[in-house]
Amino acid sequence: RSSDLEINSTKINNKDTSTSKFVYSNKYDAEIKNLQQILVNKGYALVIDGYAGPNTYAAVKKMTIDYSDRGPLTGWVQQRLANKGYYKGMIDGISGNQTMEAIKQFQTDNGLKTGYLGGTDWYYLIK
Repeated sequence: RSSDLEINSTKINNKDTSTSKFVYSNKYDAEIKNLQQILVNKGYALVIDGYAGPNTYAAVKKMTIDYSDRGPLTGWVQQRLANKGYYKGMIDGISGNQTMEAIKQFQTDNGLKTGYLGGTDWYYLIK
């Protein structure tokens, strides 16, 4: 079955031309391992290894975080933004004003469109 997973991942990545310009880290990151576990719990077939690569990106870029979203992924985003110096609020898994303001500042600093977190925003958050 692992060959099926590789084929599916390859198909996703071949359709996604935006990933071709991205450089992925070869550095272990415990937060990425937590993200991968959240994505696996959502049904994505990923190796939980703590490395942010094209398969992790292909899965997470399908997710969005917007005002009033809640859950483990929202909590992960809050923690990641806090570790990058953007979020100062409580890590509660609920996307409110502070979370959205942190997302907006993160997007602005990375030259991204502001609003909800989604699409290529994830690349900059996981790298």
